[in-house]
Order: sequence, then structure tokens, then C-alpha cells
Amino acid sequence: MGIPIIDAHIHMMYFEKQTPGALDWVKSFYGEENFQDFYDKMCDPDHFVAYLRANGVDYGFIFAELCPAVTGICSNESVLEFCAGREALIPIASINPHLTVNLDQELSRLVKAG
Repeated sequence: MGIPIIDAHIHMMYFEKQTPGALDWVKSFYGEENFQDFYDKMCDPDHFVAYLRANGVDYGFIFAELCPAVTGICSNESVLEFCAGREALIPIASINPHLTVNLDQELSRLVKAG
């Protein structure tokens, strides 16, 4: 492998809670009739890695999202689970100061978690 290609900003398709506006925006790229199939495939981490590789991407930074008022919630734990055991997927944590009381403690917890 030469120089690795990294997609440095990816959000998972799966959100524990997603605002209607954010979901409508995502659906607008795929069409209502094709969305569920695309969603199901992109929620499978092994399929997602294959998708990255098929598009020439070696690594992807997968971001958690803790923005319930704007887009929704994709927890740090969901991202860790999605990335677990897959070298190509690098989890990126999110800490929202409006949702977390002890920021230092949360950061330490997330670093230890992976």
C-alpha cells in the first residue's frame, strides 16, 4: 500500500435518535424507495468497510454525534461497537457540555474505552 487514503469525517447511518429534518436530508440523497436497503447495508460495519475499500478509502474516522436538538444522538458506545475489531474504522468521540456534567471524567472514560 502506498499513501493511505483516509476519510476523516464519517457519521454512521444508525442513530439512537434522529431528528426528522436530519433524516429527511439523508433520505434526499437516496430516494425514499432506495433508502431502507442503503440504510441496512451501511449499518453493517463489515459491509461499510467493504464500501470504503471499493471506493479507494483505507481508513475512516467514525464520529459519534450528541446533538439532540439539531441532528440527533449516535452515542459514543454505538460508534465503539461499530468500529470494534475493524482496523479500517477509527472511532471519534463526542462530548456535549450540555449533556455531560463532568467533562474531564467523560473524556477519560472514552479514552479508556477505545
